[in-house]
Amino acid sequence: MNNSPIKKATGGVTDKMTGDGPGELSFQVHVPMNDLEHIVFKGHYDFLGSTIENKDLDLPRLDNIKARIDFDNENAKIEKGSASLYGQDFWLSMSNLNGITIFKLAGNVDTTNLKVVSKEFSDRIQGQAKWEGEIKLLKGGMNLSLHADLKIFRLTSLVHLTKVSAAMALNVDRHAG
Repeated sequence: MNNSPIKKATGGVTDKMTGDGPGELSFQVHVPMNDLEHIVFKGHYDFLGSTIENKDLDLPRLDNIKARIDFDNENAKIEKGSASLYGQDFWLSMSNLNGITIFKLAGNVDTTNLKVVSKEFSDRIQGQAKWEGEIKLLKGGMNLSLHADLKIFRLTSLVHLTKVSAAMALNVDRHAG
């Protein structure tokens, strides 16, 4: 991707990303011979079960990415795609607005996901929760906003917190840069 027009269309946010796996790039270029300053391109890149991570932005490894990035000289977008994070599938979309790349994400979290992060903590949790998030990639950083509906999540054996299966929301906002 960094050797394609996608890099420019996303403002270079792919600079520090690493990944592997299958994908297909297809694009068209219109070169006006009397005006070489105004070359026009349009195309797409298909992720066909690929992986990506960006350690510089503290983004974990995404596996089994299945999505199409459509791009042109000014923009790049994913209308609907899917990936896996810590073994759990989620959907994603991407757009650019005023030079900011915005990812919208949604999925479910359960003890399977949390065992990867902390087995000790995940042993104290039962159930699952729906979550959604937004990541804004900025020059020099990112903003992360997550919301989880913990209605059918149960926490036990925590010193100062026991939560039974009742409505409760969890919001996380992080600004890095």
